[in-house]
Amino acid sequence: MKRAFNLRVFSLLLAIFCLLAPSVMAKPALTPAEAPVRFFKALEAMDFAEAWQSLTLQSQQEIIEKIIATEKNPKLTPVLVRQLFDSNDKTLQLGFWASFRHHIGFNDWLKQKFELEKTISGTEARIKTLPAKISLVVRNESGEWKFGFTETFMPTTSPSASPSAQP
Repeated sequence: MKRAFNLRVFSLLLAIFCLLAPSVMAKPALTPAEAPVRFFKALEAMDFAEAWQSLTLQSQQEIIEKIIATEKNPKLTPVLVRQLFDSNDKTLQLGFWASFRHHIGFNDWLKQKFELEKTISGTEARIKTLPAKISLVVRNESGEWKFGFTETFMPTTSPSASPSAQP
């Protein structure tokens, strides 16, 4: 009887933990300067779900569009590719994320110091990296600071002015 009670209590506690763990384990960027750090640390740890969540919606959308344009597979739709990223699909881990991680030089980024350069508005800021002196775009989306990767390195307004993707 006591064993059955303990098993039920354990099962209940385990279920509660599983429901709460994602929100407890999430690492939202509390300040603008933490947003790019969160992204590069997630890449270092190969936590691609975290890396994806730390990007702005605009960066996510532009990455999805680039993948579709590059792959030229008529079966790939924006909805499907987003689902693959949102579910941290193994194919993306081994393909896109492995290649991205290799080419981005995340170790060099993690050697940088990130500090607030200027606040554009309550939802947008620029972060300066030192010693590289590269200005990064960050945005506040739903109360969480996110890294604007494509906004920084692939701006649509002036492609010739985009900084290098490595410090």
